[in-house]
Amino acid sequence: MAAIIQADPYQTLSRKIGYSVGLENLRERVKQLVSLYSGKQGLSLADFKDLVEIGWGRKKGKAKTAPYEHFANFYSTLNLVRLFGRDIEPLYQLDSLSILRSLLGAQEDKYDRAVKVVLAQSIIESDGDVFLNGLQSEFDPLRFEALLKEMVEEKWRRLDAVFPSLQLRAKLRQLVSIKNQSVVQDEGQKTRRSSSADRFTRRTTPLTALRRTSLLSNAPAGVVEIPEDYLDKVRSSRRGWAIDLGLFDAKGRTEQGTSLLEHLILQHVVSSDGIGRVALFWGYTSNLRRIRIEPKQLSSEGCEAWDLLIAISQGYSPESKTSPARMDPYPDVVDFLADVFRLYRKARTDKALIRNSLPMYIAEPVLVAWCVAQGVSIPPLHDTLEREFKKQTRRRVQKMKIRDTAGALFFMS
Repeated sequence: MAAIIQADPYQTLSRKIGYSVGLENLRERVKQLVSLYSGKQGLSLADFKDLVEIGWGRKKGKAKTAPYEHFANFYSTLNLVRLFGRDIEPLYQLDSLSILRSLLGAQEDKYDRAVKVVLAQSIIESDGDVFLNGLQSEFDPLRFEALLKEMVEEKWRRLDAVFPSLQLRAKLRQLVSIKNQSVVQDEGQKTRRSSSADRFTRRTTPLTALRRTSLLSNAPAGVVEIPEDYLDKVRSSRRGWAIDLGLFDAKGRTEQGTSLLEHLILQHVVSSDGIGRVALFWGYTSNLRRIRIEPKQLSSEGCEAWDLLIAISQGYSPESKTSPARMDPYPDVVDFLADVFRLYRKARTDKALIRNSLPMYIAEPVLVAWCVAQGVSIPPLHDTLEREFKKQTRRRVQKMKIRDTAGALFFMS
């Protein structure tokens, strides 16, 4: 993902979110979170707790993990907020949405379209393996299960062709697999399911059961099983997200949903199984290169965040193209981004003095979401910036390198 460095670099090969709390009513709850953040020009843990417990009616019961922790864990996968000790840290997509809130003002319909674009980016980045195949199957239980199995098998096949080490292949198969959630007992002897957000899970089997019983030279197991309870929970939550994003309704996949799937393939964001049934999302080329893989080794063309955003914009506006419309791409794009930078500095009063440049992972979604909201075509952002960077005089912006990101824009005063 654009600005988050994953603890395990191989995680980029699998994009799925486990069980969690707070998956429902996603768009409206995120908009409320943005309003809180924008109104206070910052976010405290106390404010976030009040939002969850009072605003959303999710008060703490007997469970060890408080509801606000569950919400924060889920929203961290969407790059909105992250718990950090006894504090909460707003992440870059919350800034992006806050900036769009300011740019679009009281134009609620346009702001709502912009929110859908940003959330679509976040969901595909973090859950593309599951969400896109759910949308492809129109959330039909049998088709959904079949596509998930085919997705896992196809990823296994392509990864096996790249990695000769049996031990690493076994690890990657576990990573890509869709696993059941174990059932454990809390102190009250009430059964509950362990969440992927739990830091530690209790052992329910003896250590002797975990001993290896096969030779190290054996090939990794190749049986794909999708737990029934996983399918039930995931199908419901992903269907709700698709409805929130305008990609699905009571009649099935909408025109926007179908268009999105088509453009994700046209922009080489998603590859298929050769038949066109399964959606495979490998993450970004820059992520793959950190583990020394080129996209072509996985039979993929490769993509970056900008390609995903263009595909999303074309999904929501099928007639749009990556050419200038009412917004002249040069020089007005630079002026637009300069305004975005000023709003980025104002978004948090405690960070204004150290926000000296505009990260590309904020500039890109804000520009694309704003254009979709306004109904204008997406300007050629990177070509425009390259021309500006090469100017010998009166250069208004220059690019700064930031490790593990696409860089940032520094505006001349």
